[in-house]
Amino acid sequence: MTDALIYDNATAAARVQRVTQKGGRANVVTRRPTVFEAMHVMPYMHIDETSDAADFLYPRLYLPGLETDDAVIDRVIERVAEGAALFVRAAETLDEVGRLDVRFHLSPIMLLHKLGVLDNALLTGGIYLDNDDVDLMIQCNARLVLLPSTDIGGGKGIPNTVSYLGRGLAVGIGTGDGVYTQDVRDELTLLKLITNAQMCSPCAIDERQAAAILDF
Repeated sequence: MTDALIYDNATAAARVQRVTQKGGRANVVTRRPTVFEAMHVMPYMHIDETSDAADFLYPRLYLPGLETDDAVIDRVIERVAEGAALFVRAAETLDEVGRLDVRFHLSPIMLLHKLGVLDNALLTGGIYLDNDDVDLMIQCNARLVLLPSTDIGGGKGIPNTVSYLGRGLAVGIGTGDGVYTQDVRDELTLLKLITNAQMCSPCAIDERQAAAILDF
């Protein structure tokens, strides 16, 4: 079992323990990596315009969006070229997708590819992906982490999970901010329910697919 994205807050350490004590894995986004290193978890360093130079040297980086300072993007490109792992939030809202299209004439996924950072990346958000985006992610061995309760609670939208899985995209699931639930199995239940409603089917995500999402 994998909680594929935990945002660092008051419940983050407990959520990490809940998964790891059962032999599972957790991905944590934080600005204080030593806390989670002490729990034998290698986190992702949250970076943005306020990050200092040392933050960018961390081996795992989390970029909270592509609409950030160009200097941050340039430094991320450099670090990925040097071997840093990247987790990036993109294609989360229609407004974001529209603004990037106006500025770059590219979708967020295609922009990541053009910047040279899509290969082997982890992506969260991913609510507004078209077939070309999904196929490009698969080609680049990029994987998607969905945050059902965080994104639904924030009014972001519902991903086309059936299409993503059907095309062969690797999809995982996380508890995100943990406001609505702190158990990744509850997140999976929520994802299955909203996808059933979306597809007008009682079993839109089958058991094999559900198991793969949890084992991400």
